[in-house]
Amino acid sequence: MATIIRRNETSRQVKNLGWLIRYAGKVRALRVQVCRTSANGDSWGGCHMRVLFSDGTVYKTDWASRNLCYQWLHDRRSLRGVLLQWGSSRATQIGKPRRETPDLPVFHC
Repeated sequence: MATIIRRNETSRQVKNLGWLIRYAGKVRALRVQVCRTSANGDSWGGCHMRVLFSDGTVYKTDWASRNLCYQWLHDRRSLRGVLLQWGSSRATQIGKPRRETPDLPVFHC
């Protein structure tokens, strides 16, 4: 289940990605951490996604498939132009050709 963390550090769970889509216009940047193992050490091909909003809110969720996450992000017209850092690679803008982009803002959570 996804979680949002407000700037005042209060948090609550949200049902699904619909919350993210609803507030996509306020997204400042995304960071995806690719994982090879789950928390209990099992082999896992998923990833952790963190989304920073302009008001300081952070949206966190896990994906069971990193390929599905990548495709989902790039299929969302509402996220085009948003900075995305995938793993340890340099940040790029979603839906735009790869070129020099500014550094990702700092995530606090």
